[in-house]
Amino acid sequence: MVNKFKAEADENMLSVNEDMAENKFLDADTKGKLAAILNYAGFGFGDKITTMQLFIKESYEYDKNGNRIKTVTKNGAIDYNYDEENRLVSSGSNGRVCVKYTYDRNGNMLARESGLKSEKYSYSSRNRLCSSQIIDKREKTQSVSHYAYDAFGSPVEGPELRTAGT
Repeated sequence: MVNKFKAEADENMLSVNEDMAENKFLDADTKGKLAAILNYAGFGFGDKITTMQLFIKESYEYDKNGNRIKTVTKNGAIDYNYDEENRLVSSGSNGRVCVKYTYDRNGNMLARESGLKSEKYSYSSRNRLCSSQIIDKREKTQSVSHYAYDAFGSPVEGPELRTAGT
């Protein structure tokens, strides 16, 4: 995303600083150019920007292995925990785990569990996804999908079964 944004910024002669994955508009002429970009993007209010505004600000922290261990936004922080194989095992906020992840010994994700959704996956002996089951606890719906592969290992469309009520 940053690289795409940087390429577009360079094309429009904007200046972008990528420190800490934070985009900053730096030159004095940016306000007019940003207004034009916003109008072009269809926001419809680009010409009404009177001061430079920061739309989204996020900061990230990484461990020595390059795993993201924290995301901080204006709404709070999300912490990420990993196992010794650098697989994400949980994420949450304020010391509370919100999402748990489990894996098989080959590193395939078997489940992703949260208070609102349950996702379960199964794999073939060749580590290809065979089925997925997603239960939305709030909507009380379930989606089951099966996956098939051709002789070359390329996925082919599989039937999907949706059931209301769990």
